[in-house]
Amino acid sequence: MDTLFKAANYEDKATDKEAALVNSLNDDTALTRFEFVEICVRVADAKFIKSAQSETLADAIEALFE
Repeated sequence: MDTLFKAANYEDKATDKEAALVNSLNDDTALTRFEFVEICVRVADAKFIKSAQSETLADAIEALFE
């Protein structure tokens, strides 16, 4: 889970002032909404797709939430 959290919360280096502002508002110890959705998809992939319990990512996400 730690690796998935780091992957979902990764921020590219800011190349302009707007990107620097966005990065400063995104806490490194918390997930924004889109990062939360991303980590849910990554968990579904790790748990259901890579273990061959589901064939599609959509089925894996549904199984995760059930």
